[in-house]
Amino acid sequence: MEITIRAVAANEFLSLHKLNSRWMGIALNEQADAILALQFRVLVENFRDSCFVTEVEGKVIGLLIGFAAQADEETCYIHALAIAPEYRRCGIGRMLVNTFCNNMVRRGRKSVSLVTWPENPGSRSFYDAAGFRPVVSGKPIRIHGIEASRDYYGKGRHMVVYTKKL
Repeated sequence: MEITIRAVAANEFLSLHKLNSRWMGIALNEQADAILALQFRVLVENFRDSCFVTEVEGKVIGLLIGFAAQADEETCYIHALAIAPEYRRCGIGRMLVNTFCNNMVRRGRKSVSLVTWPENPGSRSFYDAAGFRPVVSGKPIRIHGIEASRDYYGKGRHMVVYTKKL
């Protein structure tokens, strides 16, 4: 199986948004789906040189949407990382994260940040194994044995914030 990695094309935002939602098991109402599609469009169109997909025989099997922070010239951010279920635990996620991080190091970035849900042990395990470390932003709350950032995305929307030095 030959896996290729490439930067995304601007016109791929909608198909990538749909794959991300399906692979993450996210069921959205029409309004929420439209808002997330808009986010993907803005990110892909404006930061596509730091957004990547992996393919096997022309089929997208993984995606990473990331960008260089605008307010902090040393930081970059991973907005979304999703892998097709049948390709998980095959090194695809690590390939995408490494590609993104190497791209950001060449641009002078020194750290990468991201957030994930405390209720997602697979995601947390992946980022822990990849060398990311959880940090608390604001007030902490302990969920599933891990310190999360309380109300990170608003009341009751707690998240685990991860960071890694590049």
